[in-house]
Amino acid sequence: MACGRCMPEDAAVAWRDRTQLVAVADLCHESHFSVALQRCSACGQQFASVFSERIDWHGGNDPQSTLLLPVEDAEASALLSAGDDVEHVLHTLGPRKHLDAYFGSGPAHEVHWSDGAPLFMPHH
Repeated sequence: MACGRCMPEDAAVAWRDRTQLVAVADLCHESHFSVALQRCSACGQQFASVFSERIDWHGGNDPQSTLLLPVEDAEASALLSAGDDVEHVLHTLGPRKHLDAYFGSGPAHEVHWSDGAPLFMPHH
């Protein structure tokens, strides 16, 4: 179960302190899409960290999204063994509280906790 260090109430604090998560494995690393498995150094909660960038061909400042999804041990194992199917496994994850950070092509950005199913930004 997650702790206040890895899932504090304030989403901005969670985003700022995400660097305290320990890398477990890089599962996919493409120029506009990457997935890593991380864990909290305090409580051991595992997270799937998903980065997506959508090329919009306008001004070079493309929209980016990062999701930090807490995962159970079985889900982490499925992600670790997914190989090239890691994106498919991500789409099987059900609704859960997760950190959602979106940085648009303009000055707008938002970081918030979301409780629904994770929505992955297209990344092509």
